[in-house]
Amino acid sequence: MGKRQEAALETKRKLLLAAEKLISEKGFDNISVEDITHEAGVAKGTFYTYFKRKEDVSGEIALAMFKQIEAKSKTQESIYLRIDEFLTESMKYIVETGINIARQWLKTISDEGETGGDAKLEYDIMTVKKMLDEAVSVGEIDSRMDTLKTSQAICSTYYGAVLLWCMTDAGIEPISFIHNFCESNLKKMLGE
Repeated sequence: MGKRQEAALETKRKLLLAAEKLISEKGFDNISVEDITHEAGVAKGTFYTYFKRKEDVSGEIALAMFKQIEAKSKTQESIYLRIDEFLTESMKYIVETGINIARQWLKTISDEGETGGDAKLEYDIMTVKKMLDEAVSVGEIDSRMDTLKTSQAICSTYYGAVLLWCMTDAGIEPISFIHNFCESNLKKMLGE
């Protein structure tokens, strides 16, 4: 990697760290692109070299966290526990970031012409599918299982919990919702 590429990666890293710090201190809605660039020590225009809008920064921060959660969930001893941990810990992170960020994300992905909103859904479906495929390959679950359809069904419930949380103004507790789903439906889906 050349010096320019290293400098570009370092600049992007500074922007992400600055955004993560500011979001945790002030909340997503209370910061601007200018706040992020000021905290990172770069010119405001530099931000747009790496991101189209403020939401893209929070999306990238979240994706890094979800990848950490995925890696940790792989250490569990059974397919049920791996999926349960992935869903539960992911939901905990969503709740920690706050209902307003979840609402903003739902609004953004619902906007006509939005092209990047489905990346998280695709990531989650493929993560669960990969877990199921691995479990099939070692004989942990029935090889006749349609792992794509099963992962889509699992993720539909997960996303439904986020949507209900936002729609009811936190009237449902999404972590408990996911826990209850895992305890009852997920176990049945996996044949446990």
